[in-house]
Amino acid sequence: MATNPPGLTGQDYFLQATALAAQGRGQEPAWLGELRRAGADAFARLGFPTRRMEGWRFTSLDPLLDQAFAPAPAADGERAIADKIQPYLLGDLPAHRLVFVNGRLLPALSDIAGLPAGVVLTSLREALRERPEEVRSRLGRLAPHAEHAFIALNLALHEDGVYLHVPRGRQIDAPIHLIFFSSGEPAFHAHIRNLLVLDAGARATLIESYAGAEDHACFNTSVAETWLEPDAWFDHYKLQEETRETIHVATHHVHQARASTFATHTISIGGGLIRNEINPVLDGEGIESTLNGLYILDGAQHLDNHTRFDHARPNCRSTQLYKGILDDRASAVFTGRILVREDAQKTDAFQQNRGLLLSPQASLNTQPQLEIFADDVRCTHGATIGQLDPEALFYLTTRGIDLQAARGLLTYAFANEIIEQIRIEPIHHRLEREIIRRFRGEEQGGVAA
Repeated sequence: MATNPPGLTGQDYFLQATALAAQGRGQEPAWLGELRRAGADAFARLGFPTRRMEGWRFTSLDPLLDQAFAPAPAADGERAIADKIQPYLLGDLPAHRLVFVNGRLLPALSDIAGLPAGVVLTSLREALRERPEEVRSRLGRLAPHAEHAFIALNLALHEDGVYLHVPRGRQIDAPIHLIFFSSGEPAFHAHIRNLLVLDAGARATLIESYAGAEDHACFNTSVAETWLEPDAWFDHYKLQEETRETIHVATHHVHQARASTFATHTISIGGGLIRNEINPVLDGEGIESTLNGLYILDGAQHLDNHTRFDHARPNCRSTQLYKGILDDRASAVFTGRILVREDAQKTDAFQQNRGLLLSPQASLNTQPQLEIFADDVRCTHGATIGQLDPEALFYLTTRGIDLQAARGLLTYAFANEIIEQIRIEPIHHRLEREIIRRFRGEEQGGVAA
């Protein structure tokens, strides 16, 4: 792979990287080369966003712009990687698993045996070789690279990702678990592109885990395009547990057809600078769509959550519930937009963002937005930011519970509204342990669900 001149940082580096990618890669089909060139051209025109832009005014990209990066290195030996990813396997959960290291599939650690007949679960690179027309008909159709710098960057530079196709009426009983692990030196960049297609009546549960080796620095982008045909059902989880030196920018675009059901649960624990964007389009009647988010931050972590529901058809329901727990100097942003188009009568949309600040230095900026062009709708939104209730803390301490444990119990109670909606039991346990570790202390024992 071609590399950029040493010493370049930030935008100059990635301008050269995308220009090189636009020259084409190996045996890729011509149409994909055209997409890469379109991504490179868009990135050259847009550049990285700045805080002068409305959507980025609370998030600085200085950690990205001031650092030198290299292309992602090859993975360590299989045994070494197997040991490193062990903590992220979600215990004994039966699952179909794909493992990516530094943006590339590692087949030796993956296991997709037992999938129902007709289901395709593979790397995007393999899908491009084996079923190029299927990929061509969907790739790049939902995520708008012409107006989004990070989508453009990803389109130009992605090397691999996941391709999932669940045929009509098929149900995958065990969850699909995707592990994206980063490991290596020096600081590098890697870019994942996922294409997920559920045909009419199909059902699947998918978990994305993002993690990294200790003291490892990288910049990751992830772009997912999810297509849900009529009556499809998709339950999605995203766990971010990367190192504090990681910059992670992700966008997820979802197209929902009539009577489809989509739910996503974004759990952000790790990372240094994180940006999550999710954009469902409700393009048929009778659709249910749910966005849940829980973030637990401390130190100098910064998280920026952007959501956008596009209600394009009548008689649909959307729900957003995001909760954040911030300690030390951690900071977060929530921008939630609900767009109700003129034809989307009988829309029922709910949005709430709540923040719990455990330190005077922690901060949360929240921006709920409603844009309604229909007149027969029910749309509500709310945002609250506060601290632990001193009366509740006093009550618990007078009952013999020490202050640290009391803080942990109240913190868990705040998070539990999200946790109880998670259907994957090992994720429950992981969140419980994380709250204990950060706010109560492991020596205090477990927290009751």
